[in-house]
Amino acid sequence: MSHYHDMMSSDLSIGVDIGGTFTDVVVRRKGAPTRIMKIPSTRTDPSLAVLEALKRMEADWGLPPR
Repeated sequence: MSHYHDMMSSDLSIGVDIGGTFTDVVVRRKGAPTRIMKIPSTRTDPSLAVLEALKRMEADWGLPPR
């Protein structure tokens, strides 16, 4: 686990753990279950895996990262 970032926006919390193999993105929303997305890390640009996870969360679970 090389990086961790927790960001609060309104009632939405997003935590990110970028590892050498996988990137984990956790979303907590007030009154809703905690959701976890695990996808392969992108070594050349770690932000790409984070952005991909957020896109998938929005598409699959209707959790907009706004």
